[in-house]
Amino acid sequence: MKTISRTHGIVHSRIQSRLGKSMGRLVRELYDLRRDSDYESKMFSDRYRDNIEEARKQSIVVLKRSKTNFNWLYREAGKSL
Repeated sequence: MKTISRTHGIVHSRIQSRLGKSMGRLVRELYDLRRDSDYESKMFSDRYRDNIEEARKQSIVVLKRSKTNFNWLYREAGKSL
């Protein structure tokens, strides 16, 4: 898994260098959340203290940011086509 994590780190770095710090941080944050959810069995209880409402609130914020950045990226890609 460490080898795969290293290669994903390269992807994050390249995204950040081409699309800016904000997008790079978002991609890294989403990757870390996904990785922790998949491989860390106590992630939910450690991060949110089993408080489903807090998890929901934080998830909404991350998803809104992700949607905004995705829409921007989609429009930028359309300009190139």
